Amino acid sequence: MPANTAVYFFDGGSRALRAAGHGRNASFGAILRVNSVVVARIAVQVGDKTNNEAEYLGVLEVLRHAARSGADKICVYGDSKLVISQLNGAWKCKVAHLAPL
Repeated sequence: MPANTAVYFFDGGSRALRAAGHGRNASFGAILRVNSVVVARIAVQVGDKTNNEAEYLGVLEVLRHAARSGADKICVYGDSKLVISQLNGAWKCKVAHLAPL
């Protein structure tokens, strides 16, 4: 990997709230490493979202952060096969509520 590449790691998650009918509690987080040093941490609660929505919101925030910081080169890692495969163009988005993301 070239020096000074901004390397982001992101993850999102969601869990059902205990009381029936109260939706989900979702959040995402990310870290940014430059030359193997953690230089930024992101953590956001997003409320009543699915796991996949939380993953997508996480990668979108990573891309926004990279744009704001003026990074020339970025590399993004995540554990969501759905999000990574769709972003790489290997899979199409077939779920209406994820398409806008």
